[in-house]
Amino acid sequence: MNNILIIGMVIIMIILYLVVLPITRKKQQQKNITQMKEFINNLRKHDKVMMNCGIIGKIKTIHEETIELEIADNTVITIDKMSLIGKVSD
Repeated sequence: MNNILIIGMVIIMIILYLVVLPITRKKQQQKNITQMKEFINNLRKHDKVMMNCGIIGKIKTIHEETIELEIADNTVITIDKMSLIGKVSD
């Protein structure tokens, strides 16, 4: 009888692991995507931002999918908006 209860509890734990954890991960991913879209939509010219590779620069021009980022005097690069990870305070 005790073995049946233990096996039942193990099966329930496996089911929870296989069902509940993926659902919570998906919700977290959706939240991250929403935050990233909000961040990108709120970007403005002259914002100081950081790329995922660590490069910091000021936004010169914002296009639909790309941004022109000034990383040094007279040095402007064109990057994809999704390569940004956040704003940097001055």
